[in-house]
Amino acid sequence: MVESDIPAPDSLGNTIPPKTYVYAISDGGGAVKVGVANNVQRRLKELQTGHCRKLSTFCEIGFSSRVEAYSIECRAHRLLKGNLLEGEWFSIPPETAREAIGQAVADLRAEPRLEAERLKNMRAAYKPPLIVEATGREADEFTAFYIAEQVAPEKKEVVVIFDDRAIFVGRGANGMCIVNDVTRWYMQDAAA
Repeated sequence: MVESDIPAPDSLGNTIPPKTYVYAISDGGGAVKVGVANNVQRRLKELQTGHCRKLSTFCEIGFSSRVEAYSIECRAHRLLKGNLLEGEWFSIPPETAREAIGQAVADLRAEPRLEAERLKNMRAAYKPPLIVEATGREADEFTAFYIAEQVAPEKKEVVVIFDDRAIFVGRGANGMCIVNDVTRWYMQDAAA
């Protein structure tokens, strides 16, 4: 992946000019620093002061948010951690740092899509609770009856509707039961 493969912030609909940059600086001898700076050229000069080799910037990508820039930097560091020298310096070719930054950008941008897909799959797999009318029975008596698995033993969730209230009863994998009064929620849903 090359820098041109990474979409510029403005091509993603971002109209705010970049404030923070993720950069990669090489010392030409196999050490590369991946970091974040507001002004990459100033950062290069600061690093050059204490370095014995000529440093050069070969990758800088702008972001309008410092949070996003630091997230990209952190992800790139994790991808490169096997080649860590010291601090934010890695023993890698410059292209490897550029690829790691590009991969970090791609991973971060894919996260919302992955989360949306995960939620969609969860909704598709969700089976609503069994609704049981329990007129004439007391809530405690029915709950005990359900806990003893005498009502729908294959169902993990049941909403029991009484004359004046609705009770949710759920059974966890460990056998523990959850009982919750859902009258307000159920009555609002039924009215809608």
